[in-house]
Amino acid sequence: MIVLLVIYFLVYDLPSIYKNHFHYFLTLNNIVTIALAVTLLVNCFADHENFTVTFWTVQTWTALLIWGKLLLYLRTSPKFSWLIRMI
Repeated sequence: MIVLLVIYFLVYDLPSIYKNHFHYFLTLNNIVTIALAVTLLVNCFADHENFTVTFWTVQTWTALLIWGKLLLYLRTSPKFSWLIRMI
């Protein structure tokens, strides 16, 4: 299920990447989207039987990116934009 979500993120952004080339990677929202897709894929194919420090590091960065994506989304709403800018 998570792999399908990652594929959706990447396929949804492919036209923008193709159209904007390098300029696509200059906005924070696009960087977070790509980084989130990569860390989710790493989590899906990680060795879950041996919980190493690397596994938990990837888990931590994935959780932070999910929260960052939520904050970037809430910034688009007028009711929350002032609060997100304060954070």
